[in-house]
Amino acid sequence: ILLRYLYLELMLKPLVNLKGDDLTLFAIWLVQAFSGGSHYGLLLSAERGSAKSTLTRQINQIVDPSRATTMQLQKKLSDFQDVLADNYLCCYDNLRSIPVEHSDAIAAATTCSTIAKRVLYTTGDISYRKLSNVFVLNGINLFATESDLAERFLYFELKKLSSNQLRTDREIEQMFKEYRPAILGAIFELLAKATVLIHHPVSVKPTRMANAYYEQVAIAKAMGLTESAFDKII
Repeated sequence: ILLRYLYLELMLKPLVNLKGDDLTLFAIWLVQAFSGGSHYGLLLSAERGSAKSTLTRQINQIVDPSRATTMQLQKKLSDFQDVLADNYLCCYDNLRSIPVEHSDAIAAATTCSTIAKRVLYTTGDISYRKLSNVFVLNGINLFATESDLAERFLYFELKKLSSNQLRTDREIEQMFKEYRPAILGAIFELLAKATVLIHHPVSVKPTRMANAYYEQVAIAKAMGLTESAFDKII
């Protein structure tokens, strides 16, 4: 039974430039990306040649396939909020920094928020749009400098791939097509088991992102980890 739940990590291993505890935590995050409620974001700080953009595109194709695979950060906050309102998974590629206003908007959207906008300048009508997003941000030496955002993200550092690890986009795409059904099957099986385990008591009481933490604990238990083992990893 345990091997069945570890199957997700085995499928991800040749596709993801992460190892050990990082790969385990990434697998847990990927399962949670399919659930409702608040979510941790994913921040990929990487060297050149670490396949950060490739990984970001793969996440998009697993979680929320769309035309907007990866995006550049919109400069106007209102435009940025419109994009968040129209997408579930938001993947931003090759960021150098995150403006404070955008950082606050991202932090709010991870735990669900609502934006209000006037429909027309000639009327007093207001439209309300809910923001509830899963984020993937990547960049070279990218860090979340605002504490409010940093506490809502899981941070992974991708190392540069060696020459024998490099693959063409076509090779990666073919591997992904072969593994995708198995990856999705493992994700949904783990998520189904986690919906039962989430009602079990948890000893750790996090100060921020409590709902997201409890959900990840349940997913970790579904994968065969103990609560203390997960807490050490995260």
